[in-house]
Amino acid sequence: GAISIAIASEATLKGLKVSMVAVEKSPEAAAWLNKNIAKYDLPIRVVIEDAATALPDVKADVVVANPPYIPNDERLPIEVAKFEPEMALRGGPVDGMQIPKLFIDAATRLLKPGGFFITEHHEKQGELIRSALAKDYLPAQTHADLTGRDRFTSAVKR
Repeated sequence: GAISIAIASEATLKGLKVSMVAVEKSPEAAAWLNKNIAKYDLPIRVVIEDAATALPDVKADVVVANPPYIPNDERLPIEVAKFEPEMALRGGPVDGMQIPKLFIDAATRLLKPGGFFITEHHEKQGELIRSALAKDYLPAQTHADLTGRDRFTSAVKR
């Protein structure tokens, strides 16, 4: 939810008219998101659903994803493990790509041709994400976060 709040806030500050839908799997996370949307009066509709099947009739210009991506066997820092639910963090066994691939499939379904996709991911997953995007997207680019780690990949749908 924090990403949708940030994007909608920035768009509003710049005077841009946007219509956004945020998909949250957790009702608790959706409740917090709705409180923040109301607090800042932002143009975001919240849907409580699994991202893999959400919004079957929607065609979007942009999809931004922050899926669970941490491999199941990777040890979490205590400050993360203490406050974040496992469901929001764990991307699956071995490489953590099980859930990110579901989000990529959902983005591919949701995006119009020429639509823009960006996703956060584990610093070791850039190549895996680019490979998963190769069939349906123009060549993807991986971007570093503020600490210099490869943490985001973007692409345009063919």
